[in-house]
Order: sequence, then structure tokens, then C-alpha cells
Amino acid sequence: MSYSTLLFDIDDTLLDFHATENRALELLFEKHGIELTDTVKDNYVKFNQSLWKKLELGEISRQELMTNRFTTFFKKEFNLNIDGLSLNREYLEFLSTGTDTIPGAKDLLSTLKKAGHKLYVVTNGIDFVQERRLRNTGFNSFFDDIFISQKIGYQKPDARFFKNVFNELSEFNPDDTLIIGDSLTSDIQGGHNANIDSIWYNPKLSPIDKKITPTYQVNKLQDILQIVG
Repeated sequence: MSYSTLLFDIDDTLLDFHATENRALELLFEKHGIELTDTVKDNYVKFNQSLWKKLELGEISRQELMTNRFTTFFKKEFNLNIDGLSLNREYLEFLSTGTDTIPGAKDLLSTLKKAGHKLYVVTNGIDFVQERRLRNTGFNSFFDDIFISQKIGYQKPDARFFKNVFNELSEFNPDDTLIIGDSLTSDIQGGHNANIDSIWYNPKLSPIDKKITPTYQVNKLQDILQIVG
């Protein structure tokens, strides 16, 4: 089986979100004179991930996430009343400066592009943050188009997100289209909802959720080349 159209998630698939997030948090806390311990950082990451999961499930809106995450976290963690929306804007600015990439990602994209594959970004991130990070790394030059949930109005894994994407693709054929990402609930479930094949990038060898089964699974990015044809 060969695939001509490849839809790439970016966070922790091509770009190292974990590293970029760490640095953005350090800069934010330093700016406000608050100590960022490993425990506080871990608590924030878990809390933030839970909010994004709720956003995926449609339980909260993007605006609620952006407005409340720092307000709620600082109240719970430090019993501080802060302007969460202002802190969120500062955090996103720091986040948008990220240049951290997953090892092998640039070589993979270059090889796929030279081989004639059509490459697209499909991400649930914030539009200006994701666009800047792609420009910062030079990865934007590999993609034919970039699709961000904030602009589309729906999140992965919602089938409506993918319907909007497919409407923008020239000569779209679901049989030769593949989504590649690290999230079972967002990317792989999204592929299932959109009736396209999927590759689960699983570098940590995490156990698979029996409810969500990818078409393929790889532990190294370069192994994708053997699948796409």
C-alpha cells in the first residue's frame, strides 16, 4: 500500500512540545518571580493535559481553556488570585519562540517531500504559536498547507475537522491518505472518524488502547518511510 497524501500532527510528532513547554514555563515563572519546582511543573503539565483532553471531547471551549487554565492552576497550587488571561498571553508568546524538534523529523520530511508526497499539518494547537514554531524550525517549507483547529473551528478527532481539511485538498482520495501522530485519542481516533488509515508514532512504547487501534505503529520516525511507499 502506498500513500501520496500525508497528514502530520506536529506536537511531539515533529516538534518537541515537551521541551518547548518546559522553557516557556520557566520564562513565565521567572518573569513573575515565582519558583518553578519540578513538582509544580509536573502538576501544571498534568492539569493542562486534562484541559486539552476536555477540549477534544467537547466538554469545554477553547476560550474557557485559554481564560481559566492559569487562573485555576495558580489558585489551586499557590492560593493566588491572578489575571489568568494575561498570563496565558505571556505564556503563548514564550511558547511561540520554540525551536525544539524531534530527532530525525527534518530528514523524514525532506525525504518524503523529495519523493513526491503531499504533506500537510493537522494540529489542535493555537494558530500563531504553531505557525511561528513551524517557521522557526524551517519545517513550514515542507508542507503544502497547514490546518489548525483554531481556524477550522473543530478539534481532532472530530470528523468535521477532517471534512474541512479534505475539502481543501486537491484530488483527495481517502484510500491514499494517511494521518501520522503520537496521540491515540486525537490523531488515531481522528483517522478512524475520518475513514483514513493512521500511523501511531509511539517512541515510548506505550501500551495500546484496545478501543483505538491504529493501522500501523512505529517507534522511530524513519520507519514511516517503509510504510508510505
